[in-house]
Amino acid sequence: MQLRKKKKRPSKPFAIMFRDSKMASAYYKLNKAQIQSLKSPGAPVLLVKKNPGTAARHISDRVSGFNNYEGIMIAYTPLHHLLFKNIDVPLVMTSGNVSEEPIASENNEAINKLGGICDYFLTNNRDIFSKYDDSVIRIIGNREASIRRARGYAPYPIKIECDAGKNPVLATGAQEKNTFCLLYSKFAIISQHLGDMDNAETVHFFKDTLENYMKIFGLPGLRMVVHDCHPGYATTDFAKSFMPSAQKLAVQHHKAHIASVIAENRLLNDMKNDFIGFAWDGTGYGDDGKIWGSEVFTVNRKLEFKRISHLAEKVLPGGEATIKNPYRMSLVYLYNFWKKVICSPADLKSADLKIDFNRYVYNEFPHYKEIIPLLEMQLVTRQIETGFNSPLTTSMGRLFDAVSSLLNLIHVSTYEGEAAVRLEMAASGTTGKQYTLCLVENNNELIIDDFHLFNQIVADIKNNIAVSIISSKFHNSLAHLILHTCRIHREKSGIDTVLLSGGVFQNHLLLTKTARILKKEGFKVYSNNKVPVNDGGISLGQAFIAAVAQDCKNKI
Repeated sequence: MQLRKKKKRPSKPFAIMFRDSKMASAYYKLNKAQIQSLKSPGAPVLLVKKNPGTAARHISDRVSGFNNYEGIMIAYTPLHHLLFKNIDVPLVMTSGNVSEEPIASENNEAINKLGGICDYFLTNNRDIFSKYDDSVIRIIGNREASIRRARGYAPYPIKIECDAGKNPVLATGAQEKNTFCLLYSKFAIISQHLGDMDNAETVHFFKDTLENYMKIFGLPGLRMVVHDCHPGYATTDFAKSFMPSAQKLAVQHHKAHIASVIAENRLLNDMKNDFIGFAWDGTGYGDDGKIWGSEVFTVNRKLEFKRISHLAEKVLPGGEATIKNPYRMSLVYLYNFWKKVICSPADLKSADLKIDFNRYVYNEFPHYKEIIPLLEMQLVTRQIETGFNSPLTTSMGRLFDAVSSLLNLIHVSTYEGEAAVRLEMAASGTTGKQYTLCLVENNNELIIDDFHLFNQIVADIKNNIAVSIISSKFHNSLAHLILHTCRIHREKSGIDTVLLSGGVFQNHLLLTKTARILKKEGFKVYSNNKVPVNDGGISLGQAFIAAVAQDCKNKI
């Protein structure tokens, strides 16, 4: 597909546009809530399940590939309706930008940057004031759940419980999927999706958009600027230098995730007991300087957080290289299995032990012969053993990566979260079985032994259990891990309100399964809907923590 090559987008799904909801209904089984969202003024991209039994079978598999869902939208501008005037088939849509850069909004910019992608340009003398991506949502329980909040939804204010007064709080958001939040009076004004702050173009876009928002809403000077704890983030650098007179506050990434759920659901005044919050994602700078990502907290009404559980720490060999190459994370878990299960203590001392780790991997998991060169295998093994250039992590996202690679679903990610999506799509949903859980108490924290979970998956593979069943058991296990943790803390402290946030909970299977079993046992469950559960909601959480810390009910 030429568009994929030109956009350097080998597997990430494209959106599909239909003339109207009637045309879309011929391709998908849409319920009332989905049709209402498609026809709403926001006109979002809506994630819907593929339906092979309808006309949708005529849509090329190259549009969404392995994914069981497709993003659909209906025409919402006069130009779109002109396109469909003489066309009776849906159209593939993509944003007008170079990969990882903001949208090109000026004629010359578009022609210069997109000339290698587009065959034709329709220009106009009407300037585009601000760049907005399409919003992306899905329907969960007849409610819209935001995945990307942009056109049609931002900057519509979200009402919160605090009164921040007339001196706004600015929260600069996360490094990836960035948004910023301006907390003013009783409202949170959250920017559209701005993108990843790893390139200069996005940082410039961030600054321009912030300036526009300050003008549009007539906001005075800022009282406080909030940023992530990571010292190397572009948002941290910006916050420290922006408005020197403003107070600066660093807020930990996963605590911001949990606070965003409290803020948008207006839970602070309703709280009788503390909350238990699960912030599961790929990466976030921890209070100890390590890479967190499977964090469980208790939270009180002052938004004071106590870390009570997480995955066991493990190395991330090569750091960023492992995030992009899930097979490297699989090797971390396999090394532990090889050392503790394959090699007994007697074997390790034996002079005739010749089956080293590298040979074990190649022999037992032949797909890795084609994926991992011996030299890289040896390098990664050495990093696992020594910890060289290998930061410690508790990331839940990396566990998904490791399992997805072990099951031969993916080995190199072309976009963030691809390995987790492939693992979710592989689940059959036909088994209620799960793997046994192992939690160990250490310094008043419950450490989740995910090596124990992974080792059971290895055993299932050796027993020729189907990938679809293994994936289902994996998801079931994580849902029951959350339930088990909540039971423990309800018995200890009476906590019965559970908060779920972080990019891992974009996994529809995991989120709905977890919510269902928690509610069945009497827990109240909240997650993000108005803002994304991913890093797009971080800025709201940052701002809310700052406001509560400053006792904003009595005005900052």
